[in-house]
Amino acid sequence: MKAFDVRHDAHLGDGGRHFPSVTGVLAPVNLHPDPARVATNLTAAAKGQMLTAVAMDTHHSFQQALAPFSAKPGPQGLVLELLPNSVVVVGM
Repeated sequence: MKAFDVRHDAHLGDGGRHFPSVTGVLAPVNLHPDPARVATNLTAAAKGQMLTAVAMDTHHSFQQALAPFSAKPGPQGLVLELLPNSVVVVGM
């Protein structure tokens, strides 16, 4: 399983601006045929939708049902478990 680490306390640019929290939308994509884990230190729950397929070149249409997706933060922060060949869009 591939793992990615996303932290929300990054400094941007030479101005040293600090953004202590993230609100809005997170849209991780797993392009691999294996599950993936996106680990963050975010403390909010995430809820949204997921689209996945058995192969990366599967054709989808807007009529295809999206699966609900949700994740709650644990002691180390919010962790998103992505299925193979999937895109997840969540709001926080």
